[in-house]
Amino acid sequence: MSRAGLAQGAASTGAERTGRYVSTGAPPQRGDRPAQQFSGRLLEPGQGVAVVAPAGGVEAEAYAAGLGILAARYRIVLAYDPLGAAGTHREPSSALPYLSANDDTRTQAIHAALRHPEVTAVFCARGGYGCMRLLERLDDTALRSRGLPIVGFSDVTALHAWAARLGVRSIHGPVVTQLPRLPRPQLDALFALLEGRVADLTLRGLRGLRPGRARGPLFAGNLAVLAHLCGTPYFPPLAGRILLLEEVDEAPYRVDRLLTQLLLAGELQRAAGIVVGQLVGCDATRGSTWSRSEPLRGAAVAAERLAALEVPVAFGAAVGHGNENVALPQGAWSELDTVGGTLKITV
Repeated sequence: MSRAGLAQGAASTGAERTGRYVSTGAPPQRGDRPAQQFSGRLLEPGQGVAVVAPAGGVEAEAYAAGLGILAARYRIVLAYDPLGAAGTHREPSSALPYLSANDDTRTQAIHAALRHPEVTAVFCARGGYGCMRLLERLDDTALRSRGLPIVGFSDVTALHAWAARLGVRSIHGPVVTQLPRLPRPQLDALFALLEGRVADLTLRGLRGLRPGRARGPLFAGNLAVLAHLCGTPYFPPLAGRILLLEEVDEAPYRVDRLLTQLLLAGELQRAAGIVVGQLVGCDATRGSTWSRSEPLRGAAVAAERLAALEVPVAFGAAVGHGNENVALPQGAWSELDTVGGTLKITV
């Protein structure tokens, strides 16, 4: 989707800028607006934010550039330090090589960010893997008491699922290391969303697979993380919701397997509608083990798996691991029109 594919509505009123994130209560029925809507704790330029690394470590140059973008707008109160300076939550000697730090240290960093009185939002440095390991350790009260938005995607889907089950709105949006690669309009859109200057936004140019319209709260997340959460107490409520999926570096047969897991569990059938975002690095070249004759695209496999669903399905959202990643408010009321190719989100 081009930059023109994201349209934003008018700025929120002063009254809309007050309040806290509240629970939506029971999952809504398909097409019915829930009785309670999320309301938001909103940021202002110059306010304090925290940066944590709940999963993998970071590439230093991209991380430094992303921190610079954040620091130009907000005051960074707490931040992960990949070099392990004193007072940071980096402990290379006690962490597995694919984690930013051990489980206790990463959990403590999240709790410190959520409890710090000057922090108004928590940004995630990077995805990778590791957030699932923390779910049994996280303190629900730390998140629910102040309702701070957690910003991130990919492996951070596990934290979005945690927030969704507690009725706290998080932001499915870029991690800090991705910020330098995003077009300026999407950075501005992220800040506008966090600061309450957006009443609605619309993803345009979607390609319909199954025609129809659907309405419900939004949940966006990574396909692999959702499949691995399936069957655990931490799986997010999807009934009656618009589900947006993205993925990276999974071979087409793995995309098949992940979707099949969610289908066999009956979870995709419970959604009101499904949108597929970017599937980066999910194609197989001709002559490979998984595509002997012609190139096989992960999107084609996903379409084959989702075609039998009796809900509207669309592809092509600029959400994921590419050079675009539109920030989306989890739990916001959404209207999917796969014929018109739009997903309208009321913030």
